[in-house]
Amino acid sequence: MYAGSRYNAERFGGYSVNIFMDDPRIIELLTEMLQEQKQTNNRLGSMDQRLERLEKQQQTTNLKLQELSISNLKLADEIRIVVQYGERIVRLEAAVFH
Repeated sequence: MYAGSRYNAERFGGYSVNIFMDDPRIIELLTEMLQEQKQTNNRLGSMDQRLERLEKQQQTTNLKLQELSISNLKLADEIRIVVQYGERIVRLEAAVFH
């Protein structure tokens, strides 16, 4: 392990951390970075909420699409039955009137 001051001096190019922290520009920069990080976190939280809403909407849409598909299949079956009745009627008319 490095001694505290020696390690810090090596990490920061030979400068002591205390020298950096005494410079008001560093404190301003760190403050701005913290504010930007908070804004980013807020936006991320907002995006999480939007994503959850979209996922719920997608689930609802998927269920409605499934119901619509089932309804279309039932309608196709009913149309098939009506067409069969129409064909039977045409055959009966042909047999009776000709």
